[in-house]
Amino acid sequence: MTVRTSAHPADSSQRHGVQATLYALISFALMVTALVIGAAPAQAEPIAEPITAEAAAVWSNWSEVPGQGLTPDAPNTVNYRGEQYVFVRGTDNRIYRNINDTGSWTGWAEIPGGGLTYSAPNAAVYKNQLYVFVRGTDNRIYRNRLNNNGSWTGWAEIPGGGLTYSAPNAAVYNNQLYVFVQGTDNRIYRNRLNTNGSWTGWAEIPGGGQTPSAPGPGVYKGDLSVFVRGTDNRIYVNVLTP
Repeated sequence: MTVRTSAHPADSSQRHGVQATLYALISFALMVTALVIGAAPAQAEPIAEPITAEAAAVWSNWSEVPGQGLTPDAPNTVNYRGEQYVFVRGTDNRIYRNINDTGSWTGWAEIPGGGLTYSAPNAAVYKNQLYVFVRGTDNRIYRNRLNNNGSWTGWAEIPGGGLTYSAPNAAVYNNQLYVFVQGTDNRIYRNRLNTNGSWTGWAEIPGGGQTPSAPGPGVYKGDLSVFVRGTDNRIYVNVLTP
């Protein structure tokens, strides 16, 4: 004899509830999977560029250096004994200086010695003395030195018989004073003042470079770099390492 048992109504209702729950969970899982697979890759947040010192600083805007000076060439500046010196070639081809002492300018005054130049002057501090270099009207290279007692030595030719059509430029490197010029053959030359006070004489910088303009030296991270405008108007550098 077969005994048939009928499901209790409550059991049937529970089965239907479990099935509905499983269906809902499976549908939700499929939907989440589709969203994950089809979602675009997350975009990385852009990294903000650091604010540089110049970007954070504020420019004062242009103002005339007091004294009503005039020049047909670039001025040159150097710090010496806590004061800022600015040097120019005057419209009369004489060499002038103006001094900024904590915001108060002395006014323009000619550097003693009666020197004349057709190009911008250049200055450098070496062994606590201020040197000013110029191209003379005879194209020779001259220097004037401000001594510790406040007196100028007067203009004297740098030994070696060098000639230039442009402004000389100086840099202090390894406790020696270097002066660089464009030669009259457009090659680049240097003369060096040694610690004993003697000059080495003019010698061409190795590499066969040529320039129609004044060279620009600079010291960076222990190396002496000399920058020039090439005869093709490109910018070149030659580096002297220790």
